[in-house]
Amino acid sequence: MRFVAVKTENQQAVLMLHKARELLVRQRTMLTNALRAHLAELGLVAAQGPEGLNQLKARFGSVLDSLSDHAVAALTARITRAEGLADEVDRLERRILDWHRTSDASRRLATISGIGPITASAIAANVPDASLFRSARQLFAGASVHWKLA
Repeated sequence: MRFVAVKTENQQAVLMLHKARELLVRQRTMLTNALRAHLAELGLVAAQGPEGLNQLKARFGSVLDSLSDHAVAALTARITRAEGLADEVDRLERRILDWHRTSDASRRLATISGIGPITASAIAANVPDASLFRSARQLFAGASVHWKLA
């Protein structure tokens, strides 16, 4: 029988930060993809990801005069919301990184190749007692971390 270690209130709070960040990142991705699709219909095409969005925002002004007021309103609202989501993600990441700096377990996990501070803090908050797992593979599976271990 497997036993589950009880998480502290602090660990649960950090996991809430991670879940909130994850939701905002998904929303930002959805919004960015929709914005890219709308602008592609207008002939403005850019790469995926945050850098592509920055390229689109920079070039958006060049087509403003040729668009209807409705299109400008819709696109401007989406751009503003995407920027707001990016700011919210940044704020949550700063709080997660603050906790990471104070957590010995999280800092130790971050020394493993391929694990950054965000992932390390998620594992440290999600798995209070790593000794309950027989291997690193089981630990990462239990912490809901999905990548191939070398």
